[in-house]
Amino acid sequence: MHPKDVKLVESNYDIWRDTVWINHVNKKFFVPIWRNGSTTFTNIAEKHGYVLEKLRDPSYEGYAFIRDPVLRIKGQLSVTSRLQNMTINEILESMKNPITNKSNLELFKHNLDPHLRTQCSFLEGYNIKYYRNLDNLKHTGDPHIDSVIDSMMIKELRANPNPGQDLKFLILRQDWELIEEIYKEDHILFKEKIR
Repeated sequence: MHPKDVKLVESNYDIWRDTVWINHVNKKFFVPIWRNGSTTFTNIAEKHGYVLEKLRDPSYEGYAFIRDPVLRIKGQLSVTSRLQNMTINEILESMKNPITNKSNLELFKHNLDPHLRTQCSFLEGYNIKYYRNLDNLKHTGDPHIDSVIDSMMIKELRANPNPGQDLKFLILRQDWELIEEIYKEDHILFKEKIR
């Protein structure tokens, strides 16, 4: 799917199922992880020759932007609150006592909202060569990926010079314990892949 078409229907969760951004010329793919610059990437995808589709060639090199889960959670909670028309406390309560919805669990790996998915769940099944910290982007040495990173840095800084600064809500200690448990695989991923 061409980036212009993606922008028209990007809120349709089904287009994101098992798809990644692919550049066939450079044989690269980018895994979009929600709340990790995926909207910014969508806005620069055309400039860098990407289409959104299923990865069929395992020889392509993959890359992804990951975040420290502690920095990512406020954005996840804020977006979910707005989209689901719930308070942060209601979301946290739903995370503590989930109501099983099989179709949501299968599609989103979470029963409440896909924005609450773990970063690891987005990366399942993909062979990623380059992991980059979205909050401290660094070049890879690959000219194509580095040009994408340059565009991301410009767009991200312009769009949101202080990410998370405007999110004002308090997460209690017991809520942090729950969050740490739910996202523990993301903590491990971040520690292992970001040096």
